[in-house]
Amino acid sequence: EIISRVEMKSSSQHHHHANSDKKLSACDRDATLLQSQLEPLSTPQLCKRLERSFGVFLNKETEQAYDRNFVMKTLLQHYEEHNGGSPRRQVRYERGGALVSPGRLAALRAELDAVPWPNTTRERPKIRAERYMILQKPGSGKAGSVRTKKETAKLARYERLCELAVEAV
Repeated sequence: EIISRVEMKSSSQHHHHANSDKKLSACDRDATLLQSQLEPLSTPQLCKRLERSFGVFLNKETEQAYDRNFVMKTLLQHYEEHNGGSPRRQVRYERGGALVSPGRLAALRAELDAVPWPNTTRERPKIRAERYMILQKPGSGKAGSVRTKKETAKLARYERLCELAVEAV
């Protein structure tokens, strides 16, 4: 459902939550938790963060240096210690929003309705969501690559939808 007013909120809470045995999908994680924000990083990237931010170097001769859960837990502990043991929370609100004209909403809705959603391939299978797509500026791959050609064709196919979405926001 399209709304006629856009309100943006962002919130970040710098503390960790208990590790669970089941790894959550990105759409199921609480984006305000630091652990959720760190999850997309690889284990070597988490180790680099430990080294650069806290001067902690894990012994590469041990298995712990390659154990993702251990590295994540260690990093989260250092962030918590750095913050005096208490979670730091920052909330930013942008109030007001912009009114979107009924005509623009109707045009956007018509473009969205024209997308062949049931036939649209899930671009990121690990994200459990329906009716979404990623439109990006071509060129994330090498010039002339298959990836760049696909991005260019997709953006051309949904150019009007992209234009209307940008205008609405």
